[in-house]
Amino acid sequence: MALIKIVQPEDATGEVAEIFKQMEAYLGHVPEAQKLYAVSPGFLQATVANITRLMGHPKFANSSILAWTRLLIAGNTNCTYCIDFNKWLLIERYKFTIEQIQQVQKEPKSAPLEPNELALLMVIIKVIRDSNSLTQEDIQSLLQLGWQEADIFEAIAHGTQMVGMDLLLNAFHVKEM
Repeated sequence: MALIKIVQPEDATGEVAEIFKQMEAYLGHVPEAQKLYAVSPGFLQATVANITRLMGHPKFANSSILAWTRLLIAGNTNCTYCIDFNKWLLIERYKFTIEQIQQVQKEPKSAPLEPNELALLMVIIKVIRDSNSLTQEDIQSLLQLGWQEADIFEAIAHGTQMVGMDLLLNAFHVKEM
């Protein structure tokens, strides 16, 4: 149970209620993370707008790379909520098996992604493990695989933001979907 009172869908009003309706329509439920974020409606709005924008990105919209990114980062931050949520998403939305997910958790390079996506995922994980490790060679390699600098920035920014979100969820003891 969270350390502070989270906003339940039936108690939501205004913009929070609208966001919750969109979440229910898209996911079938309102995630506990968003219920926590709704304690600060502006924070919820900004977070949802950022995720929605990224999910609509032409190179990420139909790919599971963002879910794999969040799952692997959650393993690094020990965010059980994020691990469980992204496993659920990978199974329900992207139709991966639990065995595939467990394999990727053990060996991230085995993620079932296109070669350019896998390369980007590996760079994101590298940066999460050591934020000073990104090199010009990493950038050039990704550019040669068809990514634009903005794509690389967006993907790494998503990964670094997820570290903060994981820490926030852990701090307030949001553990269950």
